[in-house]
Amino acid sequence: MVEHLNTITKLLKLKKKYADKWVRKVKKQFLEGNTDKGIKLIRETTAWTRNKELKRERNYFFYHYKNGNLNYLKIKNENLPIGSGAMESAVRRVINQRLKGCGIFWKLENANAMIMLRSFYKSERWDMLMNMGVKGGTAMIKGYPQ
Repeated sequence: MVEHLNTITKLLKLKKKYADKWVRKVKKQFLEGNTDKGIKLIRETTAWTRNKELKRERNYFFYHYKNGNLNYLKIKNENLPIGSGAMESAVRRVINQRLKGCGIFWKLENANAMIMLRSFYKSERWDMLMNMGVKGGTAMIKGYPQ
């Protein structure tokens, strides 16, 4: 989120002092659960633009807002990581350390299958995968929330 907010301020060519203040203000709204206010601030700041890059950055927030993906307060209250560092670390551990190494070679389709298996196992959804294997792909829809 902060990376996209900073990109907006750079595309708007805001002075650093004002840009930092604006980013903090919008970020605070999202983190406190005032997503509507955060989106309003972004909309007001970028409404006049014809810049395609700026529209792309603005639309990043609009898209994720529309799809309910900006629930930072809920994530924070569940003690889940908000930043991308945890995800990048997981990728490094789950994929790089398990699938890469001296003398290890994979066909792409086999590596993708192993990543899927490991992801189900690590997310404690192994039973979901087994159910899908026995009953077919619709088992996930019938037996588990998506």
